Amino acid sequence: MCERWIWYSATSNRSDSGNSFGSRTAPKRYTICYGKPTRNICPHSFAPGGARADEGATLATERDAVIRNREGLHFRPIMQLVDLASQFRSDIVIHCEDRKAGARSPMELLMLVATQGSKLRLVADGEDEEHAVDALVRLIESGFNET
Repeated sequence: MCERWIWYSATSNRSDSGNSFGSRTAPKRYTICYGKPTRNICPHSFAPGGARADEGATLATERDAVIRNREGLHFRPIMQLVDLASQFRSDIVIHCEDRKAGARSPMELLMLVATQGSKLRLVADGEDEEHAVDALVRLIESGFNET
């Protein structure tokens, strides 16, 4: 089964004893992973001719939106996004350039540093993904009801 994980490797010079005194051993290589498996969308899941091998699976819903309000994505609109995203069961991620944030995390959304004119990509995966993306795009495109 193919799963999408992001793997990171690093070399550590830390001693086995856990402190900086005593004998040092050879550097150890540690590997960690980040993320969670998404729906099976690897190339192996397609049957010959382009048909999907797993009939019931669907891809995540994605839509783009542009920040219209003058102040950009500051704390008040972020809380509106978080409140609205919390009403849905789908996993929702918002991308801005090379950064991404969970739609239910105010601090992650603040770190997007999205200003007026920034293009956001909303990606939702779950049972109500289309409704979630539609509602969030409407909120963003309305300028968060700010004048």
